[in-house]
Amino acid sequence: MIIHIILVAEFWKQIPPNEPYRVILGELRDKLYQTRERSRQLLSHGISEIPEEATFINVEQVSYLCSPPPPIFFLIASIYSCCV
Repeated sequence: MIIHIILVAEFWKQIPPNEPYRVILGELRDKLYQTRERSRQLLSHGISEIPEEATFINVEQVSYLCSPPPPIFFLIASIYSCCV
């Protein structure tokens, strides 16, 4: 029981801004939580206080966030092509 409380407290702990990877994961965590809570409220009451914009509404939104970044070559090529 004590381990569970510690893990929950660690999960919601404030993330330092100098750790950008953790900041992104924290934003993902918050949006997933809002999505779950909105769904729960809609199913149980038919209405939710949480706006749709604060949640994921389809799986493509989540898969886009979890996909690896493009290789640097393609990134540079796309920047170059837009400037030429």
